[in-house]
Amino acid sequence: MLKPVTILITKNGQPISGRDMTYRIILIIFPLCLTFSAKTQETVDWNAYMKLLQKADTLFQKKYFAESAVAYSNAFTFSNQHFSEGDRYKAARAWAKVGQLDSAKANLKLDIEAGFYKLDMLKKESSFSQLKKQKDWKTILNNVEMNLQIQNKKLGKFKNIKPKLENILVLDQKFRKEYYIKLPALGPNADETKKLLQQMNRTDRLNQKYISKILDEHGWVDYKIIGFEASAALFLVVQHADSATQEKYLPL
Repeated sequence: MLKPVTILITKNGQPISGRDMTYRIILIIFPLCLTFSAKTQETVDWNAYMKLLQKADTLFQKKYFAESAVAYSNAFTFSNQHFSEGDRYKAARAWAKVGQLDSAKANLKLDIEAGFYKLDMLKKESSFSQLKKQKDWKTILNNVEMNLQIQNKKLGKFKNIKPKLENILVLDQKFRKEYYIKLPALGPNADETKKLLQQMNRTDRLNQKYISKILDEHGWVDYKIIGFEASAALFLVVQHADSATQEKYLPL
């Protein structure tokens, strides 16, 4: 399913400043537009869901694992059955960290049902050291491996493109987030702020070069094929490009 994400945006390829910098938009990204389905709006409070999900992520990073697990559970009360692949995995890590293995397995199995396929990551996950001793761990691995086979078949020629696009999404947001964090305190003329802006613009140019090649060869690849993060990368890099690039690719 589509995944909501908090994203920092720009206007006409330039960073938003002033009061606009505080704007955060919960987006569901299609290749051609940004929209919410009416059905999703009726059944899911995405804003509340994402707020709690981000809180849970932060708590986990700070090693408040019990509080993180509770925050994930609270988030899922808003999302019902509409959580995204990967969300329950993170909840499973938190529960495993506090020794609640049944809750960890329950969340992990739900994520597998949602399509979780990152087998190598699962095998290397240190949070699941106790889970790996459970008798049904092999079954969990087998189910993830089946998902991986399905994913590879679905991706086809885009198998190598998907991880590159997902990394581009991370890079696209990295310096923007740092810029908006530092800007209120330092102002736009501080050396550190200017350096972040330069890094952001340099990254945008590199990303644009790669994205343009993909769009020229394949057009807007369906998110159902490459996944939300990769699809989001395509859109955001164009969104952060110059006017000529936007005019060239957005009509596609």
